[in-house]
Amino acid sequence: MIALIHGRIVEKSAASVILDAGGVGYELTAPASVLGRMGDVGEMARLRTYLEVKDDALTLYGFLERAELEIFRLLISVSGVGPRIAVAILSGLSPERIMEAIAREDVVTFGSVKGIGKKLASKIIFELRSKVGELPSLQSVPSGDLNRGVWAEASEALRGLGYKEQEISDSLGWVGKELEGPEPDLGQIVRKALAYFQQP
Repeated sequence: MIALIHGRIVEKSAASVILDAGGVGYELTAPASVLGRMGDVGEMARLRTYLEVKDDALTLYGFLERAELEIFRLLISVSGVGPRIAVAILSGLSPERIMEAIAREDVVTFGSVKGIGKKLASKIIFELRSKVGELPSLQSVPSGDLNRGVWAEASEALRGLGYKEQEISDSLGWVGKELEGPEPDLGQIVRKALAYFQQP
């Protein structure tokens, strides 16, 4: 089982990357969101992997974060969703946004991904809404909070300020533990998240 590959980037395209690991070149198909966050040719990279085995081909899929791989595995567990569609979803939506869309039964968000119609979006939500809370790497924001639009709005606000998905996930996880008392409003969450980034 190939769990991850750490190597030098030899080649990148719009859909895949080739890593030289120990003199062996591995081609990995990856979401555009992953490829866009990787370094340039000649730089080192480490990707978590999923191996798809077919009678006529072996295909490796690569992900920078554990959460991306876990969501990918969940998506392909839905009948009618293969690796190609799962990659397309992760190219357009972060793991956090996918969780939020499932928790809120937000068909429109999934529909924003090319090739995902209303019927398939509804099927994904129906089959996965009871499973997303089981993913350890995606529990930084309590599952109950995912149902609150204010947390989704906070994610969007931080995204608009230029923070990366992992930074947003880490900061909101910290905020969820720090804030006590009544349900916080958007301003409180964002201010607290910004305070997280200013810590030494």
